[in-house]
Amino acid sequence: MSSQAPTAESIERRPGGLEVMVLLCAIVAAMVLSVVLRVQAEEAAQEKGLRSDGVDYFDEGTEQRETMLKRLGRSQDVVLIGNSMLGSRIDRHLLRQEAAPLRADLLKEGNTFSLVWYLTLREVCATSEAKRPKVAVIFFRDRFLTWPGFRSNDNGIAFAEGLAGGGPLSEEVMRRVDGTLGDANALESSLAYLKSPSDAAVTRVSDWALDATRLAHGKEERREYMNERFSLGNLRHDLPADVGSELLTDGEVMMNGYTTPEKFADALEGSFLPAMVEMAREANVQLVFFRVMRRPEKNGMPEQSESLDQYLSDLRAYAGQQGVLLIDENDTMPFSVSDYADGDHVSDESRPAYTRWFWQTLESVPGVL
Repeated sequence: MSSQAPTAESIERRPGGLEVMVLLCAIVAAMVLSVVLRVQAEEAAQEKGLRSDGVDYFDEGTEQRETMLKRLGRSQDVVLIGNSMLGSRIDRHLLRQEAAPLRADLLKEGNTFSLVWYLTLREVCATSEAKRPKVAVIFFRDRFLTWPGFRSNDNGIAFAEGLAGGGPLSEEVMRRVDGTLGDANALESSLAYLKSPSDAAVTRVSDWALDATRLAHGKEERREYMNERFSLGNLRHDLPADVGSELLTDGEVMMNGYTTPEKFADALEGSFLPAMVEMAREANVQLVFFRVMRRPEKNGMPEQSESLDQYLSDLRAYAGQQGVLLIDENDTMPFSVSDYADGDHVSDESRPAYTRWFWQTLESVPGVL
């Protein structure tokens, strides 16, 4: 075979390294500009107390309150409280059929955590005795029963204020929320095990990015917003849709830029859990904590650390001491990974089977219904 040396004309026709680099830079610049403009639009909405789709958080909480009070006014026997973990698992209409002649209903709102669950249970317990539910089931994942600050940013507080009936939340409520809010940089949270002198450079780049998107917000407020936006839970569809994986560091658990004490006893002290237990006891409402199972790994088992095992063991002991029931999906593992949609959410196709399984499980616990 013979080869022909490239001619001057053929060399001239080839795109040079400089042209390729310019093209790549232009593409990257366009992508960065698109992200910056979108972030600015969402921050502008947040500045007005709105979601990116224009929904007012306070008004959304008010609407949820109206729905909650309407359902409680129908004299429920059993109410289920939770976020999308509840919503993706339980078919409301099928639940009501399965529960008959008892009356059961859902009090749910996506992306909510223990602050909203506490406020919801408060309304349940405040219902007139003639209409008050006999059983309240709270769906939760892992440590969130004792994590009042998780997702309780400005917008979360606005929603909670609407749910609570308007006006600022009490100092006691805010003290617990503020005591657990995290302010860690999202990148540092995810890569804490790579602590090195490069942290200073990371901080400078982070500050530059925050300055590039500045509107009326202060830098710390925008940092918290960026923590949420670029957390693993928001970027990876195979992870839970609203939370990422927890990271243990210096006696604390870090997730999505928020922190909480690693040990149950320490987390309990600053949480709403004791107040929830006491409210239910005084109102003669049987409280049930229902832990949902995270999406199984390839080996069929959900990811779980020794630290979380100890936390859950302590939670179970506490619940038993307080007369609260704790049901854990992980004890029976009723479904496989094929029954899940995104993250820890159950698929639409599996929801009816799950709803029936849930009610049968609740019925099988002596003395609950």
